[in-house]
Amino acid sequence: MNSTVLNITANNIIDTNRVSKIITIYNNKILMLQKKNGQFELPGGHIQRGESPSDGAKREFLEETGVHIKQLRQITSCSSRVLYKAYINTGIIKLSDEHKSFKFVSIQNLFKLPLSRWSKKDLAFLKPRQKVAVEDPLEPMTDN
Repeated sequence: MNSTVLNITANNIIDTNRVSKIITIYNNKILMLQKKNGQFELPGGHIQRGESPSDGAKREFLEETGVHIKQLRQITSCSSRVLYKAYINTGIIKLSDEHKSFKFVSIQNLFKLPLSRWSKKDLAFLKPRQKVAVEDPLEPMTDN
């Protein structure tokens, strides 16, 4: 049995609890949208009933940025989320009322932003791995 729950929005449009987000690249930087609470998130949102995840991602992206996305490449998918990657050829973003600002951020600076909980999870695979010092097993151990 499908456990997807449906919510009715104020516009009487039926949305699923499934979400599509897009890692959007422009000039080798990732587009991040800042919510009113100050946290940054990826563009995207709820998929409407009867809508494919890719169509939902494109619709949400257009609503939130004013930019049309033509091609998406799926990165991951689970029962509640679909993550895509796309490239845009403009840095001109027309924000909806849902967000207060935006930034194009390098991967190196991405995790310096106050990311939303979901964005931290969605982007975790991009987080630089910390180097762990490994002792040389051939060196004798010393007590200091």
